Amino acid sequence: MSENKNRKSRVAAVALAVVGVAGLSMAAAAQLNLNFTGSFQAGAAAVNADCQTSTIAVTYAAPSFEASATVPWRVGKVTFDSVDATCNNKGYKAAYKLGSANWVEFATGTTATGKLTVDLPAGLDANTISQVALTIYG
Repeated sequence: MSENKNRKSRVAAVALAVVGVAGLSMAAAAQLNLNFTGSFQAGAAAVNADCQTSTIAVTYAAPSFEASATVPWRVGKVTFDSVDATCNNKGYKAAYKLGSANWVEFATGTTATGKLTVDLPAGLDANTISQVALTIYG
């Protein structure tokens, strides 16, 4: 009788294994079928980023006097000095940062050799600017 009981246990174990495999097959059949129809490209190009080899000095222009303001002096321009001749007539963009806030783009245009003076946004207190950035491209 114990032999018959062992045989029934083996048959039950095999039957359970078959049901388990069938269940896994059905679970696999429930997966999504995906078809990628788009396109994707990537590449790299050599960059010629050497039009400006000298250091550009960043300074504020001379302040203007505003008698009715809380602080009577206002700086309305920032100057980027010593723009190399090889960067002449290229595009530029300038940005400022207030403390840890995000960068704010405030000027775009075309470079000229020597000094590049750009207006700060009206009402911006130059004392609150923590960083200034400049990009020259084209």
